[in-house]
Amino acid sequence: MNVWRTIHDGRGGGLVLVVDFGGRSDETTFASMMRRLDPAQRVLQTEPLGVQRLSIGASYPMTWTATLPDAATGTVVVLSFCAGTGFVERMSIHLGEVRTIALDPRRPTPQLAVNDFSSQVERLVKLGATSPPESIIRSAVDATDIRETASILASVHREMLAETAEAQRWPGRLVEGLATRFRDYLTFLVAAAEAWPRQDFPVDLVVVPDGRGPDGVVGTTEVSVASDRSDFLVDPATLAAVGTILDGAASSSVVPGTRVAPV
Repeated sequence: MNVWRTIHDGRGGGLVLVVDFGGRSDETTFASMMRRLDPAQRVLQTEPLGVQRLSIGASYPMTWTATLPDAATGTVVVLSFCAGTGFVERMSIHLGEVRTIALDPRRPTPQLAVNDFSSQVERLVKLGATSPPESIIRSAVDATDIRETASILASVHREMLAETAEAQRWPGRLVEGLATRFRDYLTFLVAAAEAWPRQDFPVDLVVVPDGRGPDGVVGTTEVSVASDRSDFLVDPATLAAVGTILDGAASSSVVPGTRVAPV
């Protein structure tokens, strides 16, 4: 289940934020979390803001790769929480080149695809282990360096993974715990996006996930919204060029209560 957020500044800038909680089985969990959030938290008072739900029904486990068209420059943030053999999160940030931070709770330290993130991520992940989400969010609002912001995101995510693993031992606590953390994430993501220089983010951003099935075979699942719709704050021509859902299990809708506008 994915939440797509495209934030614009009125000058053609934008940032796509995707929160992924897995595939088919998370539809009910996501709906429960959204019902627990009041309308102000769902929309987060940010306008214009487009939110799309998209269930891709992919095999577990799953990783995501954020990509941009050749002509575009900007930022895509992908936050993924996958079920199956274990929770693995992967965050991809694109700023001229794709930079990826991959965290696996089964390993003691983050597995980093970009060396220059290493020191900041390790430092902030350690801080995140003892810091409440509110303090991390407050410190991130003032962050203008994208690498530090990415590091803070990584520390927040590690907290959520630990909390989720603990909650799974008591199923009755799972949805409530995730709902609280999900609200914190959305608050943080919008605040962090608004703190970054808007001119760095164009509107024609796309996300293409790379699905790896239980048998280890990698297949490409291209994600797009219907290109004939005008109520998403994403360039329809860009989305049309990306393709459609290949596994045939997709559905999409605008989250109730969300204000959207044409490009």
